[in-house]
Amino acid sequence: MNNREYRKTVLISTVIILMAFLIGAMLLGIKAGVILLLSGAVLLAVFVFYTNTRYRHIANLNDYLVRVLSGAEAPEIGSQEEGELSILRTNIYKAATMLKAQN
Repeated sequence: MNNREYRKTVLISTVIILMAFLIGAMLLGIKAGVILLLSGAVLLAVFVFYTNTRYRHIANLNDYLVRVLSGAEAPEIGSQEEGELSILRTNIYKAATMLKAQN
């Protein structure tokens, strides 16, 4: 992924997980260190999965906006879901509909 902040967050998280593993292994034993390592890895994997999904949805919204603005696609509401991205899609629909009505 080309997002600098995303890569930085993953790198910092990985360093923290490895530090937790080393400190846990030294202070509490290797089993505790491994548990910390696995827990951190699972949490990082969940974060990466949801972040990638969110970026994919944002890319789809950007593609939709480009198609609407170029006139290649009529604005549509699409699926009615809750959340920030669906609010953004609804606002894109409203803006495109208003622009189309003005022309």
